[in-house]
Amino acid sequence: MPTTRDTKREMRRELSRLTYLHHELTDALNRLRAVIDATATSSRELDRRSSSGRPRPVRGVVLDALADLGVLAYAREVSAYVAARWDRELPASRYGALTADEVASYRKRASSKSRRSSVRLCFGITADEARPIKRLLARSDWPLEERVWGPLTGRAQHLKLTIRLCELAAATTTTVNPDMLRNLAAGYARDLPARVDPTNYEYEAWIDRGNELLREKDLLALDHEQRLEAAERWAGLSEEHQLFGRPEASQG
Repeated sequence: MPTTRDTKREMRRELSRLTYLHHELTDALNRLRAVIDATATSSRELDRRSSSGRPRPVRGVVLDALADLGVLAYAREVSAYVAARWDRELPASRYGALTADEVASYRKRASSKSRRSSVRLCFGITADEARPIKRLLARSDWPLEERVWGPLTGRAQHLKLTIRLCELAAATTTTVNPDMLRNLAAGYARDLPARVDPTNYEYEAWIDRGNELLREKDLLALDHEQRLEAAERWAGLSEEHQLFGRPEASQG
């Protein structure tokens, strides 16, 4: 007969699975709304130019890219998507200064006790020690468990990013460089592995294969369970450390 510990473990896993499904359905609805809104806007408007004709600030572009992708993404992945989506070049050297400014801005607001709340560009943090992964970017309005990087997150993140890029590439009406986005999605699909024909972008097949791999050995559920456990463990950290990770001196 199952022990009380086994029963609790199974209940916890089922709760984790249902919680993840809830997040997935919410994200899917939000993405659908975004596509509907985007198709009603011209490509010039989506280039996010200000009334003065100057390009939209890099910080806003990166936050928008992360909102589109919906998962933790490395700086190079964000840059590749931004190039296709808005025809903007974001060299790797920009991210160090960008994130440093974000941390400084957060601390300035916190020290002034300002009540003004805004979405922050932040880091993914490690599940074991809540340390920052400086080139792994997230949005502050994502739940903490979606900003944690656990032992299985690397594989799960790659699959989810592949699926999302295929979804975005299939809706090219709001993309400045649709061919670039198609090739980006196809490049990720090659790692599924999946058959990739450069003349035929089989987005539905790639998405199905990605979802199939996420279900193998309960990868999706186990990854979410581990990240949820880590988020519960780090929920008592200060907001700053939840967003930007704990410094080395805070370890132990």
